[in-house]
Amino acid sequence: MRLCLIFILSLFVQIGLFAQDAAYSQFYNSNAILNPALIGVYDGQNRLTLNYRDQWASIHRNNSYRTLSAQFDGKVHIKRNDFLTYGIDFTRDQAGNSNYLQQNGHFNIGCIKQIGTNAYSPVDHFLVGALRLGFGQNRLSLADLWFGNQFNKSSGTIDFGAASNEELLGNGSTPLFGDFGMGLLYYGVIKDRHNFYAGFSANHLNQPRVSVTEFGDFRLKRLYVFHAGTELPHNRELSSMINFATYFQGSSRMFMPGYTARYKHKDWKEIALRAGVWSRFVAGEEFVESIVFGTTFEYESILFGLSYDVTTSSLVQANSRRGSIELSFQYINRNTKYRSPITCPKF
Repeated sequence: MRLCLIFILSLFVQIGLFAQDAAYSQFYNSNAILNPALIGVYDGQNRLTLNYRDQWASIHRNNSYRTLSAQFDGKVHIKRNDFLTYGIDFTRDQAGNSNYLQQNGHFNIGCIKQIGTNAYSPVDHFLVGALRLGFGQNRLSLADLWFGNQFNKSSGTIDFGAASNEELLGNGSTPLFGDFGMGLLYYGVIKDRHNFYAGFSANHLNQPRVSVTEFGDFRLKRLYVFHAGTELPHNRELSSMINFATYFQGSSRMFMPGYTARYKHKDWKEIALRAGVWSRFVAGEEFVESIVFGTTFEYESILFGLSYDVTTSSLVQANSRRGSIELSFQYINRNTKYRSPITCPKF
């Protein structure tokens, strides 16, 4: 469909005009958050995705870093192997003693277009583009915070009843702000369990103002994500899934390469098991900030993922290597009456 291809190519032009969000270790199980172009890229009609992450509970106890996301996406068959994709997502990220809260929601719309395929080519090529439009609000709580004006020098104590003299907006809440992003994805499928893909997403392109003070002008930095991967079959039951994601946001950098083995018994077509390990490299650390161990269980239309981050940075002195636990859940509607078949990799 020519209109679909024009839409995808126009995203390249938009991205060329532009030169710390929550991030999941199971980045491919948080599809729209990693890249809105991943919406609709699965075998089925609709998909529900839930993610939960609890980080550094050993340090912050009741004020650990908690992230919760919910996503729903689907697609409409246009022509041959072309699809219109759509989805919504919501994320709630709360952190620290100030209970600093980031909340946002987005509507995603995109298009899957088959390209450059003929009867003599062993590979089916696809290009996906998506727009991400939404809103957000940030806020913090002053209940457990104190400032210099509240410190009593004579007694050496904190007087929480004294005025902080801090000028906060809306008692610590930002106004509702708009948020704009986009994503691109290319993938090729050679045969079942043999594929490759690469994607790019750009978020907060409008750099919304997220200051909680009256005179501040703090802007949410643009977030750029590059990711790629492949699945390689070894035999009828075992395959290797190799992938990575790298994040750029202001001065922050993070790189996560990983390997997953996927086993699916030929007599158990509805069941598959994955086990993998990832490394997290971040700017400022000499080597690896953490090692992530994860497993994913697939049963028919249900996917359940569990992972744990083991801290390897200097933070081990405070948390004894206890990093974070993460859960993911997906349900795919494969009702054959409404099913839209699609050729795509497993992520």
